[in-house]
Amino acid sequence: KEKLDFAYGLKEMLSKAKNEFELEILLPKKSTKKNQENKQDNGIANFYFNEFKICVGKNEKGNENLLKSAKKDDLWLHVRDIPSSHVLIISNKQKISEEVIEFSARLCVNFSGLKKGSYWVDYTLKNFVKVQQKAF
Repeated sequence: KEKLDFAYGLKEMLSKAKNEFELEILLPKKSTKKNQENKQDNGIANFYFNEFKICVGKNEKGNENLLKSAKKDDLWLHVRDIPSSHVLIISNKQKISEEVIEFSARLCVNFSGLKKGSYWVDYTLKNFVKVQQKAF
């Protein structure tokens, strides 16, 4: 089910891409067979947009890995009041533009497997995210 939700989310993002650059960042980078055999799935999908790395939790394990690896000045996103994918914008102590935040919010909604519609996406610095006990 997770892989199917991931595929539907990716299909939705590809259909909404406005230019070649947006298509390019959504498609996976080519890797050798040897690299793929050695690579374990950590539940995280990585994207690049306007020179920012954006990480999306594809499942509960991915969400947990994102929170563990995040730095306090990274920006964390989550769909409000609904279980959803976590998204992390790696800031590298740079100011994150509204455009990057909006793109990341769309990733958050699309990777959460939600039906079409409008959703509120909350975001804050990772420093202010408190993991609730037994959340994972």
